[in-house]
Amino acid sequence: MSVRVATKYKILFNNYAKCHFFFNSCKEFDTGKLNDLQKSITEFMLHFRTTWPEESVPPKLHMLEDHVVPFIKEWGAGIGVYGEQGGESIHNEFNKLMRTYCTMKPNTRRLQSVLKEHHRRTNPSAKALKPEIKRRKRKLSE
Repeated sequence: MSVRVATKYKILFNNYAKCHFFFNSCKEFDTGKLNDLQKSITEFMLHFRTTWPEESVPPKLHMLEDHVVPFIKEWGAGIGVYGEQGGESIHNEFNKLMRTYCTMKPNTRRLQSVLKEHHRRTNPSAKALKPEIKRRKRKLSE
């Protein structure tokens, strides 16, 4: 019994590993690589549905099956750059910005300032829009 269960999960995880290898890439996708990803996803989902026919498809598997390939087609690269670690690092950045603007009232103005500053920091063309701060010359005491 346990060997059968282990075999089912081994196949499932191996099929998922093939999918993960493709979609977690940060490199550009050509048509061949995109077709290989789609084939791997189809095999993975077929095994999932035939092995556990009574189970519903979890949201992450729905995203994999229906949204990953169109996303990669549109943007041309794997979703490795959009991974969970990147999302977590954004939380840290927003927390720092919220501390910077914590005294600003009302809350809507504070949030608007945080979003503008985040956009300025992360968008190269927006960085050029920030005016240069000119330093005043200080007179030295004699």
